[in-house]
Amino acid sequence: MTGATPGGPRLAALWQGWQPRERRAVGLALAVVTAALLWWVALQPALTTLRQADARHAQLQAQLATMQALADQARQLKAQPALGRDERLRALEAATTQHLGPQGRLAVVGEQVTVTLNAVPPQALALWLGDLRVNARLTATEARLTRVGAAWQGSVGFSLGG
Repeated sequence: MTGATPGGPRLAALWQGWQPRERRAVGLALAVVTAALLWWVALQPALTTLRQADARHAQLQAQLATMQALADQARQLKAQPALGRDERLRALEAATTQHLGPQGRLAVVGEQVTVTLNAVPPQALALWLGDLRVNARLTATEARLTRVGAAWQGSVGFSLGG
């Protein structure tokens, strides 16, 4: 050490002033600190990632399978022939009667249909919306729902056009 860094000669002098036993202890301490830093910064995160890789892979495979099933369902729905306004309205009325009964009331104004819901259980609402998507080929254009206890109330709007 020839003074390339400030305090270099002082550190060299300090190092030379220590007994060999002290130098070994400081060297060992530096080795332990270096090993600990190497563990915490490089090895431990990599090993954690490696341990979690199988579970993460399985989770991603399940998500991929779900996405592929949804894509297949979308392709099947897209391949079906288009329904006219009257067919969609009939399918909407049938689904509303079947799944909601007296808790769902339809109001048709031109191409717009509003279904008013009163105390509809969540399961019935989910089945109704699924039925509309598949059989009437309708998706909601507007929804104003409020949860009241364990049921839903409000209104859902649909467009019967294209």
